[in-house]
Amino acid sequence: MAPCDDHVNTRAYLKGQLTATEKCFSKFLPENISKTNLDKLCKKVRTLNPKIDSNYESLLLCLHEEDHAEIHNQYQEMRERLEVLEDFLSTAEEKFREENERIERERDEERRKTDEMLQRDKLELEAKIEKKRIEQQTLLDKERIANWLSFRDRFNQAVHNRTDISRAEKLGHLISNLEGKALEIVKSFGIEDANYQVAYDLLQDMFEHKRQIAFKLVDNILDHPSMQSRSSDALLKAANVLTNSMAAIKSLDDSVDVADLLL
Repeated sequence: MAPCDDHVNTRAYLKGQLTATEKCFSKFLPENISKTNLDKLCKKVRTLNPKIDSNYESLLLCLHEEDHAEIHNQYQEMRERLEVLEDFLSTAEEKFREENERIERERDEERRKTDEMLQRDKLELEAKIEKKRIEQQTLLDKERIANWLSFRDRFNQAVHNRTDISRAEKLGHLISNLEGKALEIVKSFGIEDANYQVAYDLLQDMFEHKRQIAFKLVDNILDHPSMQSRSSDALLKAANVLTNSMAAIKSLDDSVDVADLLL
């Protein structure tokens, strides 16, 4: 057995290393070991494992066959002890995998909430910008009936004639751009598709007194201050008032005769 002394001594050393490693493991539980300590224990087992296997194979080669059974039993006993340590490592590693998955799920959820918040803020901002744009284009001046035509035409262009928004949305835009008497007429309507045309028609019936509006437009022409000079600016201003008022009168109804209004 003398030629195998080195391998026998190595086996005794490895047994001592295995016992020392088991003592290190006994200081921890799989459920509360830190990642740093887990990595250290993994390194110990991974270093010890191949050495034990290699020593077993070397002993089988140098010992007589009748000694193989004893060497095999000793090897199996060491392997069983190693399996206990490997089970410990597997349990601890699974705990860290589950923890990492939980953290990743929380991060994904946080990212999802952030994305939803950003999208919601974006939509709210776009809605405010759109509302402001429509307000600027369609603000109804309650003080002058003649402004109904301007409001109506701009609102029709900006909202009424659109096909990409619902009638309920159109009603919301209409109500948000009204004030005074006009708002009082339609503010009680619920924001529903069926109510939009009713509210729109009601405003037309209330404000689109065509002859009354026409008389107001004629007043704009007649009340325009006389020119103090014959400058190009004064002539252009007078021409604009006349042209705009005449065009507005004609847009009311083909049956409206400007000559009749002037009588």
